[in-house]
Amino acid sequence: MYYYKEGGLLLAPSSAWQMDLYGYETHGKGDVLFRTSIGAIAYHDFEMLRAVYKTIKQGRRWPEWLDHVNDAQSMAEKRRADRLNRNCPEEYPHTKYRYVGEMTRDPYIMFWTACKLMGWETYIEQTPLPFNIQWRPHTEAYRKYLIREKNIHLKIYEKFQHMSLTLAEMTGGLPVYALHLSAWMHYMTQIPTIGARIIQANKAWNLLIYDLCAALEPSYPVGAYRAKKGYQWTDEEKMESDPWFDESWYLDVGDQYKLDRDILHFVHYAERPTYQ
Repeated sequence: MYYYKEGGLLLAPSSAWQMDLYGYETHGKGDVLFRTSIGAIAYHDFEMLRAVYKTIKQGRRWPEWLDHVNDAQSMAEKRRADRLNRNCPEEYPHTKYRYVGEMTRDPYIMFWTACKLMGWETYIEQTPLPFNIQWRPHTEAYRKYLIREKNIHLKIYEKFQHMSLTLAEMTGGLPVYALHLSAWMHYMTQIPTIGARIIQANKAWNLLIYDLCAALEPSYPVGAYRAKKGYQWTDEEKMESDPWFDESWYLDVGDQYKLDRDILHFVHYAERPTYQ
């Protein structure tokens, strides 16, 4: 079984390269809040939502029971360990895992989105971005819009999200994880001009990004989609043409949590949110 639920959180095994790099099984804890928020939406699982809320309120990227002695105790220690591993791999074969307090915007945005879709807006009010995360006006406007559904917050979000996308285009484009977040924000706000820009940047391979932006044909055979490991959302024909393709990329038929397939099903078939 690839994805497994423990303590309300949706965990996943480390890949071989992660085991080699960090020297222990991390259980996918670095993005466990992001992953579990997606799972909460896909399975309408309030236990998952509560587990994310409890952890994120503590300013932690994962709960204490997933801590390990090889986790960095600060971002400075993480940088130092990476440097030693890179320059002296024989003496330092493993580097430190990331610092638990290194919070970023992605778990917050995905958690807020799950809360709104599941009717727990109070949780959004109680989890503002902490001061040590770079403040961006479109992110804060998005949070306020989810709480209050006011047109003024939607307009602020629209203005600054366009500016953010323009800046990204000037500097090489957004990475896929950032496009994925932007697509979820578009799914909740439904601003056509922003959706069109995300689709244009998607490079025609990520099915979930297309579906979040209402660009996947209604007749697309989502029911035939084969569940995979990670966040690929690639159709089988394209994925199997990859020279590095391996059948092990697919999840076993008996796996309980087929996360990529199940969230794609939710987005494709559920009624799209309208708050305006």
